[in-house]
Amino acid sequence: MPVHRPFGRSLAPCNPNLVPTMTQKLLCLIAGCCFGLSAFAEDLTQRVEDVVTQTKEQVSALEDRADAQPSGEEIEGRGERPYPYLVGKYFTSAGASTQREGQAIKGEGASGFGFDLGYPLGSPWALELGYQAGGGKATTAQAFRPRRATVGTDANYSDLSLSGVYHRAWGPAWVWIGKLGLIQETASLSILTNQSNQTATSWTGAVGGQYFLDRHQALVLEWERNGLPDNPRAYSLFVGFKFAFGP
Repeated sequence: MPVHRPFGRSLAPCNPNLVPTMTQKLLCLIAGCCFGLSAFAEDLTQRVEDVVTQTKEQVSALEDRADAQPSGEEIEGRGERPYPYLVGKYFTSAGASTQREGQAIKGEGASGFGFDLGYPLGSPWALELGYQAGGGKATTAQAFRPRRATVGTDANYSDLSLSGVYHRAWGPAWVWIGKLGLIQETASLSILTNQSNQTATSWTGAVGGQYFLDRHQALVLEWERNGLPDNPRAYSLFVGFKFAFGP
């Protein structure tokens, strides 16, 4: 019986081994892909876990460092329970030229010691009571003396001040400060003036910084200027040590 060939094309006889061979190859390919993807997924997961572990360790180290070195707000103790502090300091003053009782006076500088007792009023303000005492040299050219002879003497100073203080925390250990208040100074220039002691009152202001070594101790640096009249001292530079009371 003749075989019908549509459209004039011949049909090749079917090879019974073709289908199993292709299936086996396809299955092997799928299995290899699955194995490769599984290994890649395990490697990627391990890498992600390593990155997460390292990140946690770094964050924990930063937290431990922050706990070991508290912030400026914590260091200052300017919270709900303020505590007083004491600053011991050394000062040096530059000399200045002025007039007193018809005499031209030139200060040759001065130095001495003092302290500040402070009480926080609530962040960021505090109130300070300060005292300092020291001495230096001064000279004068007196007009009534022949050839305006120059006379020198010791100059002694003692100051009492009351100031408002503004604190500004910066970084983990620094605190910037600004002061403004009143100062009363007693100056002893017995050779240069008719009065052995002269007392004057005026404003005083200062700026500076504090570097905390821990929660209670800090190094202090301040620059001070005041408006005392006929003062043979110009600005003063203070270096000191601060101790903050409290837990």
